[in-house]
Amino acid sequence: MSEAPPPTRAARPILVTLSSLWGLLSAFLLLFSLLVPTAREAILSDTLAQHAALFAPFVTVNVVLMLTAAAGFWSMRRWGVYLYVVELLFGHSGVFLLNLHIPVSLADYVLQLAALVVGIVYFRRMR
Repeated sequence: MSEAPPPTRAARPILVTLSSLWGLLSAFLLLFSLLVPTAREAILSDTLAQHAALFAPFVTVNVVLMLTAAAGFWSMRRWGVYLYVVELLFGHSGVFLLNLHIPVSLADYVLQLAALVVGIVYFRRMR
């Protein structure tokens, strides 16, 4: 009697892998802005003093959200997509409300949108 081969696990799509790696890189760059004084001063240059005190907690929460969402994407979990949406909303609203001067290019917005689209496209294949 022959045994059936063990079920193979589907490979992670390359676009999901790239989105995960991009999220990881973004989190480390944001952490860099918190830890390096010259980067922090450039971002906080025109920010009101009461908002400047919120910068470190804001960045810390945002980095944790980014790393967790990237881990969710990497492991092909649906909660990674949900968390990525939360991180986008939290990050952009925080930048707006705290009046931070984070240098953002059109390419950054395109990459964020692309990662969201990748999450939506592969959502059904995620667990």
